Amino acid sequence: MIFIFDLGKIAYNTFIQMNQPKQIKNALISVFNKDGLDTLVKKLNELNINIYSTGGTEKYISNLNIKVNKVEDTTEALF
Repeated sequence: MIFIFDLGKIAYNTFIQMNQPKQIKNALISVFNKDGLDTLVKKLNELNINIYSTGGTEKYISNLNIKVNKVEDTTEALF
């Protein structure tokens, strides 16, 4: 699982330019500043990576017509 807490061009470029790519299946994204977030989540979606998010970030991603799983739904299932 990849945890991304602060996004922007630097985080996106770091993610894309990793020397040894890993098989990523899930991404948990929760950010205050959503600059550049659309580019990242669109790429994650193209790569069939499951996106999990909360609150305003979840709504932002959902408004891009990208499937996003609510963290609350996942954690409720655990309890």
